[in-house]
Amino acid sequence: MESHDSCRAVLRLRTLAPYGINGTQEEIIGRLRTLVEHGPLTDLDVDAWGRSVGTVDGTDGPDVRETVEEFTDWARRNDCSLTPAFEWREAESFLEEERGRGSVVVLPLLCLAVYDGDGSLEAVYPHRDGEEVATIHDGVEALESLRSSSEVAAKQGEPLSSRL
Repeated sequence: MESHDSCRAVLRLRTLAPYGINGTQEEIIGRLRTLVEHGPLTDLDVDAWGRSVGTVDGTDGPDVRETVEEFTDWARRNDCSLTPAFEWREAESFLEEERGRGSVVVLPLLCLAVYDGDGSLEAVYPHRDGEEVATIHDGVEALESLRSSSEVAAKQGEPLSSRL
């Protein structure tokens, strides 16, 4: 990665989220927008996704399935887990033409993905590393800490992934 202080974030919010989550969503979006204005983020995308994505009936958008696969690959490479925020379940289709069982992933209410300047996925929040769960708030705090440490780290050649 050439640029040590260039990164973008994608925040995914669950549609039809339970009552009471709006304040948290607004707070996180506000903090991330501040990081776009003052660094280190160069861009922020806010996307919505549904409650779950699955393989039972194939009605999910391919982009959500690909995103979950990308996050799963990241977790595997970094020896961590996306559970309990992402929950894998077996489900049965009730559509006449699609009878059968398949896997479904229940998606988190909020999910933050951080990409480096080259577009490589560097971090996903929430995730679990051993017994420790890294929350959305932890991810935003890690980005906020980059604002003050990015000059020092860039001079030392420390990659973005080691600072998130």
